[in-house]
Amino acid sequence: MDDLKALIDELELVSSGDEFYGERAGQPLILTYLDSSPPCIMFRVRLNTGEQKDLRIPESFSELSEQGNIKISCENSYGWLTIYNIFDYSVEEAVGLLDLFLQTLVDNQANLDKNCSVCGSDVDAQICYTAGQINRIFDRCADLAEQKLIEKEKELGRRKYIYGILIPVGVVVLALGWALLWLVYDWCFSLSDTDTVKVDYVALFLVSAIAGVILGLPTAFLLRKLCIEGHKLLSIISIAVVLTGCLLGEILYLTFVIYRDFKVIAVRVAVESLTLFWQTNSEGMVIMKVVIVSCAVIIICLVAKGKKPEIEL
Repeated sequence: MDDLKALIDELELVSSGDEFYGERAGQPLILTYLDSSPPCIMFRVRLNTGEQKDLRIPESFSELSEQGNIKISCENSYGWLTIYNIFDYSVEEAVGLLDLFLQTLVDNQANLDKNCSVCGSDVDAQICYTAGQINRIFDRCADLAEQKLIEKEKELGRRKYIYGILIPVGVVVLALGWALLWLVYDWCFSLSDTDTVKVDYVALFLVSAIAGVILGLPTAFLLRKLCIEGHKLLSIISIAVVLTGCLLGEILYLTFVIYRDFKVIAVRVAVESLTLFWQTNSEGMVIMKVVIVSCAVIIICLVAKGKKPEIEL
């Protein structure tokens, strides 16, 4: 395929910024071109269900999928057909793959019927494309559907703003957990009547890893409500939250130790004593803290990763 425009013209799609929409064989669809490596196009075809669906696909599709030339999936009310190395295909070949995919949806009874998605009427139901979504909607229902979409977007915006306070809450939870961890650590030593315990490095690592996971889990579940999709952004937020929480937890721990020994609440003294306190940490203590912080970051990245809620048109 030398020209993507030839494919768009063949399918009679309408441009909408970075996407093109229309219908093929009566099915509403969206085409997106990704200037990636390799370059590819994605077809999104509206389905009659919002649930993830396992498709029985033709053998020819299975072979192309195994070779890494295409990818097929069904989720979030759409069937997805991704064609990689799109410029290796002619327009006829690309259209043929799309038609085969559409027929596969029909064979699996996943294709969208011709009724209006709002009122159910099958009279004059037209293709409607709004905010990156496509559906079949009766003319008189289009304005109502768009208004509902705007209201849902506003609601999601308000929820995201409210959930923004979960980041400082996560920091506080981590700080409390960090302080409590080392207070329990001190308490265990006080019971043993000794200042030194010889521990194998493997055992030290395992105990620290478990402590890090337990420490990070509450914050991970809090941050999950933010629906952070980007791995890089989530990693930056996780590292910032954990380091800030652990630093505050260290100050809180020292404040409690000073109060325990001198019956004085001296937060300023605790802050000024941080550098000296860190310098007195043993090698084993440093290893424990590094492992705990690392595991807390990792568990937050794994658990807190979310997906932006789909707004159905």
